[in-house]
Amino acid sequence: TGTDLETGTIPLIEYDGSLGGSALFVLDLPPGIKGTVSTDSGLVRINLTGLNQIRWTGVLDQDWDINNKVNWSNLVTATSTVYEDGASIGFDDHAANFLVNLTTNVAPNGVLVDSTQTYYFGGANAIGGPGKLVKKGSGVLWLTNGVSANKNTYAGDTEILAGTLVLGAGGIPNGAGKGNVILDGMLDLYGSGETINGLSGTG
Repeated sequence: TGTDLETGTIPLIEYDGSLGGSALFVLDLPPGIKGTVSTDSGLVRINLTGLNQIRWTGVLDQDWDINNKVNWSNLVTATSTVYEDGASIGFDDHAANFLVNLTTNVAPNGVLVDSTQTYYFGGANAIGGPGKLVKKGSGVLWLTNGVSANKNTYAGDTEILAGTLVLGAGGIPNGAGKGNVILDGMLDLYGSGETINGLSGTG
């Protein structure tokens, strides 16, 4: 999800001799991450200068909206902030509120739920975006947001690495262009049928 990145320089490729040309490298970073490429002293580097990584606090109320309520904390600046599409977002044990109401469709760069608590994602709106949804920690995530006519559409994998993911109407995205399910924890269909892409893991 990008939530474990830090600003700074990442060595990428070592080379001998010299590099020529005006457009050797094109840097294609995920939404919410800013950086540049530099080449010197036989090394190609990525310089990460900005990371829109935020963590849910729920300090005001339950609402996950866009660019409105300050229910998030910026992990880079350690300041309260709002959610904007393209951010890499996390949910953990530090929140004041574990009930999360999606007031609109959202498109984060990725979602990480790493908690021992029980989180409830609710509301008639869906999670989209280019990234994946990762469930860690021993807690439970109720993915009960969305409705049959407005399902989750995020493009990445659904990784249930620990704990339990309980499904609702929004479901796990499937079909062309969507990710697979990696199941090392528990997936609870909650009495519903669910079509998914490839399934792997030990769960």
